[in-house]
Amino acid sequence: MDIHRFTRIAFENFNVENGDNYTCFRHARNPVNSMSLNSINQIGRLIGFATVFVAMILPGILPVRAIVTSDAYGTHIAEPNQPMFGINHDGVIQILRNGNFSCSGALLEGGRHVLTAGHCVSNPNGAITVRFELESGFLDIEAESWEAHPQFSIVPGSDVGIITLAERAPTSIPRYQPLGDTGSEIDVPNFIFGYGVVGHALTGKDVRDGRKRGGMNRYEATGSINAISSATVGGLMTDRWLFSDFDSGLAENDGFGFHFGKPDLGFGDDEVYASNGDSGAPIFVASPLGFAIAGVVSGGARYPGSPNSDLDTLVNATWGQFSRDTRISAPENYRFIVERTAQALERIPIGIRRESGSLYLNIGGENTEPVYVKSSSDLTNWHDFAIFNSGEAPAELEIDELSDAVTPRLFFVAFTERVE
Repeated sequence: MDIHRFTRIAFENFNVENGDNYTCFRHARNPVNSMSLNSINQIGRLIGFATVFVAMILPGILPVRAIVTSDAYGTHIAEPNQPMFGINHDGVIQILRNGNFSCSGALLEGGRHVLTAGHCVSNPNGAITVRFELESGFLDIEAESWEAHPQFSIVPGSDVGIITLAERAPTSIPRYQPLGDTGSEIDVPNFIFGYGVVGHALTGKDVRDGRKRGGMNRYEATGSINAISSATVGGLMTDRWLFSDFDSGLAENDGFGFHFGKPDLGFGDDEVYASNGDSGAPIFVASPLGFAIAGVVSGGARYPGSPNSDLDTLVNATWGQFSRDTRISAPENYRFIVERTAQALERIPIGIRRESGSLYLNIGGENTEPVYVKSSSDLTNWHDFAIFNSGEAPAELEIDELSDAVTPRLFFVAFTERVE
């Protein structure tokens, strides 16, 4: 029989209205049909969309308060209004508690909510301010409320939290979508942006200089508890934790290769590691259109004993150590997020028009606010199909114009941001 061995490793934290009717089509050349579904998908039920169908073990969690880089000390600064790795990161924010920096986070679609780690918002006391770093300077928005996932202190992998802003963020600031496609975040490049301590991989974390930094890594394992085992290397669909290692480009510092037989030497100079102050920072992966948040930073660890991939004997963000992040696509985490962001969204009537062998997605109404068009092939995993800035949404989209994003069968939904 298979024997799954778990290795103990110490971690530290880094701080619808009745919408059951669908119109169905099978890609651009097949006829349109109507169908009624008795049970609708999660997003539709929460928001009321009209939809068109076309081993490490952690001993505990200790709350704490940049990114440690591979190429040199203090590099990879993410300047405002200068996309990095193709991502506009101006929606990645600082969280201030009682005026002092505590964690990182990211603005979600709808413009009223910020995604962060649960341990960053588990304390109900005090005041929280969200700070955007823009080309024009800093913009502070007070928090109206904040909450950790209700299972945060009960179920491992629930270290996710939401901040509700007192007012909607300006529409010029990018919003981000949570990843709902479980499994698509494993063994693909990911991209992290965060604030916190600076450092170099040879010596580890140092001090915080207040700058945002970005870089790359890769999720190579999952976990249902604070652990990696041989069974979870490569990823399991049911796990709520995501794990990566900090690669130097040498086999001797490849944590998963050295200890678990899964070699990957990383991304060279762009390889980074989250540290204190990056708690709650978003980790993006490519989605069918753009990028989505696959994880939020939670904690870090090193493999115990000797020999070891780690450069030293401390959990201090040197090459060879491991990161543990909260998996956003886990159904319980994903549901927690979209239930909150639904409050900031309004449904837009949509439909399908067919003419001269082409299909068109009709977007109803005069939409003066940002418009999000999402697609799904299974009514469970939703992706941004098209996003339009304020006042730029067309009356209809020709589906064939976006054929690279189309699968043989799709559901579509459209919504805009609620104005209060």
